[in-house]
Amino acid sequence: MKKLSTVIIILILEIVFHNINYANAQPDPKIDELNKVSDYKSNKGTMGNVMNLYMSPPVEGRGVINSRQFLSHDLIFPIEYKSYNEVKTELENTELANNYKGKKVDIFGVPYFYTCIIPKSEPDINQNFGGCCMYGGLTFNSSENERDKLITVQVTI
Repeated sequence: MKKLSTVIIILILEIVFHNINYANAQPDPKIDELNKVSDYKSNKGTMGNVMNLYMSPPVEGRGVINSRQFLSHDLIFPIEYKSYNEVKTELENTELANNYKGKKVDIFGVPYFYTCIIPKSEPDINQNFGGCCMYGGLTFNSSENERDKLITVQVTI
């Protein structure tokens, strides 16, 4: 019995490592294998998803402050969108999230719902609900800009 389990473990490890090596050995795609932007309407994959995302009304907010945070690199804002009362946006890193945390921001982005998890505000951390997340950007609200910027524009006639 011990020999059989050892053989099975070795076979499983061989299969796993063989698949990893196979995945790493794939060549870069050729130019003719890449999706063309002009074909996005007929493509039912990612390009079709992008088109559907931009057909939805955008997530918009002006002068909002994040109400809470789930992970160190995301912020949750009290913006109503469809049947949700919060919108989560993920930033590149914790430092960038801390830069916007607790400050008035303007938000504009494209909503998505698939794999969007925002925990409820209630203490029961095990209860998650699908929320509204967004692809898009945050900018400081105009009231957050402390100094005016002088821009010199040269005009020649």
